[in-house]
Amino acid sequence: MDRFIRANAKGQQLKAAYLEALRALAPRLSKRAFSLFADPREPLFDSDLVVFSAGDLLPFATSGTRRLRTELNVEATFRSFDLKTLHRLTYKGIKSLNFNFPAERWFDWGDCVASLLAHELTGEQTGPMQHAFYFVSGATISVTCERVSWQTKRNSQA
Repeated sequence: MDRFIRANAKGQQLKAAYLEALRALAPRLSKRAFSLFADPREPLFDSDLVVFSAGDLLPFATSGTRRLRTELNVEATFRSFDLKTLHRLTYKGIKSLNFNFPAERWFDWGDCVASLLAHELTGEQTGPMQHAFYFVSGATISVTCERVSWQTKRNSQA
């Protein structure tokens, strides 16, 4: 029992430190995105990764320009464990994108990345932010970006 109490206290201490670091990013996030990242209920916990896409975004050409500048666009969509809520995270100003999948999961067709165990958004008031995802399967994904937005969509019929 003593071990559980110490582990719980350490968990609370780490959560408080994370929320304090997240407050530094508050001016760079929308109020809604900040409230979702700081939510003590952790809306992404145990959600399944549905889609993770990265690709070039081609902007519309403006008159007088001859060159189109491409921009890397990254989106992650998670389905909540209640099967009724989709969380769509969109990243802009991508600096880096890292994937780390365990070898035994990479080639097995039937295995998926699995449920999200934890995620954290870190960074300073200026400069890039890093959003890291840690999955039950051992897979990790991290995105270093300038901006992140978070949208939720609830389907009451699921």
